[in-house]
Amino acid sequence: MGGYFLVLLYVFGQDPFFGDSITSTSRLATNIYENGTIFYAFGSDPGHPPLYSLFMALSWKLFGKSLLVSHIYGMLCCVFLLMGFRKLCSLYLNSTYTNYATLLVMAHPTFITQNAMMLNTAMLMGLFLFGVYYLLSNKALLFVLVTSIMMLTHLQGAYFLAAFAVGDFYLHWKKLEWKQFFVTRFFVYAIPFSVFMLWMIVHYKHAGWWIKSPDFTDTAETNSIGQIVKGLVYCIWRFIDYGMIIPIVFYAYFQWKRKSATLNTQVFWVLVIVTSIILSITLKNTIAHRYFLGLECWFLILFMNVLPTSSLPQRIIYITTFLFLCIGSFIYYPGKTIADANIQYRGYFEIDQYAMKSYDDTSKVYSKAPIANPSKFIDLGSDNVAILRIGENLDSLPIVISSNICAEFTHEEQETLSHWYGRSFEHGAVYMNYYLNPKFYDKPEGWQLRSPGGLELLILKLKKQYK
Repeated sequence: MGGYFLVLLYVFGQDPFFGDSITSTSRLATNIYENGTIFYAFGSDPGHPPLYSLFMALSWKLFGKSLLVSHIYGMLCCVFLLMGFRKLCSLYLNSTYTNYATLLVMAHPTFITQNAMMLNTAMLMGLFLFGVYYLLSNKALLFVLVTSIMMLTHLQGAYFLAAFAVGDFYLHWKKLEWKQFFVTRFFVYAIPFSVFMLWMIVHYKHAGWWIKSPDFTDTAETNSIGQIVKGLVYCIWRFIDYGMIIPIVFYAYFQWKRKSATLNTQVFWVLVIVTSIILSITLKNTIAHRYFLGLECWFLILFMNVLPTSSLPQRIIYITTFLFLCIGSFIYYPGKTIADANIQYRGYFEIDQYAMKSYDDTSKVYSKAPIANPSKFIDLGSDNVAILRIGENLDSLPIVISSNICAEFTHEEQETLSHWYGRSFEHGAVYMNYYLNPKFYDKPEGWQLRSPGGLELLILKLKKQYK
């Protein structure tokens, strides 16, 4: 296992911060490191509790502020996640099957990506898996401890706490002990919830708002019924995507043959349903694959638990599952935003280095997140803003960059850019379009935009139609 993480560190060790790891981690860690505050800067606050970024800033103080130190810290959190996973395995599997299950997680595309992202998700999911273990083992004090820490790591920690409470009530109800739940389990959930509310109060006094950040439109508005339904569809897709469909199909077949599911398995599905409903209510377009990583790890344990009961060849089923999870790291969908579900987003780093040579004056270049961020939050470099963030009036800007790693460009903005002079850079699944405003520039010789393929055009049409 040590060799696995050393290889990942060699491959990812100089990757800059990307996407939500800029928004959620490096901005806060830098603020803690430079200014000694546990809060995000005004105007860029997603509201997450500070524990993960606090430990990252501490690692910078101790070992130097660098990408390598940041990656080592992030990977240690992934090791912690695997520890929680293997602890949960002990309730279901013997040591041999635990090792096989661990290999499946190590091949999981989103787990691999968490080793590259330096994001607070790995710590959150590790705490979640320990929480599941202590819940099912009926170890209340340790459950309170890990869930209280979870409340200080990520806003989704509160979602998981709610899911735990519903799942725990379901356990008591199935055992005909539901009345006892309200007596014996009240403080088990009241304590971590109080920790969460304490953070909310402290944050409110600083920022002036609660959970819904005014800095991010995806959480600032209330979802309609239609948006909630669409969110539930997203949740289903996130759960089965990037190779997970294979163990799910096999597991469904095994369970159909068995005609029943254990109580712990039923609790798993309760947590999946509750988590999906909360995500669908609170988020519009940013329901990420990584939000289900802990649940998918738990599912892989359930899959390995029923595998020995199969009448089908176990080795073939396991190898097929392993290979499809490996393939998941190389899947992408033309026309869809390339996010952090797997490592395909890393193609942007190659493009960025090449495209930088095209900038005559970076003070004229504009884009949106994650491209438009100060260098000190991306590669921990200087204070310079390499690319400025687009405001409201796109037409007044001289140079604009769009890419399929940017999810914030509206259809109207894309239509405006289609009338500008463009040049495309591509690497793997990622492309970058470099646009010159005809108001300021003549068309450079030889400039031409990439031509989308048929599948990409179809997906873009569907996105526009069902947005």
